[in-house]
Amino acid sequence: HDMVRLDFSGIAKGFAVDQLVAMTIATGCEHLLVDIGGDVRAIGFNKQGKPWRIGIEDPLQPGQVLGYVETTDGAVATSGSYLQTRRMGNSTINHLIDPTTGYPIAHDLIAVSVLADSAMSADGWATALVVSGIESSIELTNRWGLDVMLIEQRSSTKLDLLEYGKFAVDFQSL
Repeated sequence: HDMVRLDFSGIAKGFAVDQLVAMTIATGCEHLLVDIGGDVRAIGFNKQGKPWRIGIEDPLQPGQVLGYVETTDGAVATSGSYLQTRRMGNSTINHLIDPTTGYPIAHDLIAVSVLADSAMSADGWATALVVSGIESSIELTNRWGLDVMLIEQRSSTKLDLLEYGKFAVDFQSL
């Protein structure tokens, strides 16, 4: 059908991260962290011999770290409606489109971070979940056994953080 189109740009950064990791491992490297635009994959340990720490951005204060996820073999990606916005009249719209309406998403689930085996999976799930909204995201997370953190905005200064599976944010060492 001439109206059907496949667009894989939603997982392109994750795919690129996984390809760089594979090429680096092929050279014999056992400890590495690859980050392309916030899609991160880590294997092994950092210079201090500790698990890699991947920062999760605070949606209320972009550029600031909300907390850290530690891993020795995993990928983390975050998708959020707070990342790319534009003012139109009295409204702020974001870049994430609800496929059921064709309009930008407009719900309180403003960010989703996913811990997965591959960066491509983490990237795809993070986008799919944030677009889906809170109820659907919880259902998908439970059905597929995903490791995620859902971030809901309750007010201009309050977030609710919901962690599932092995996703555990360390807030102690900020």
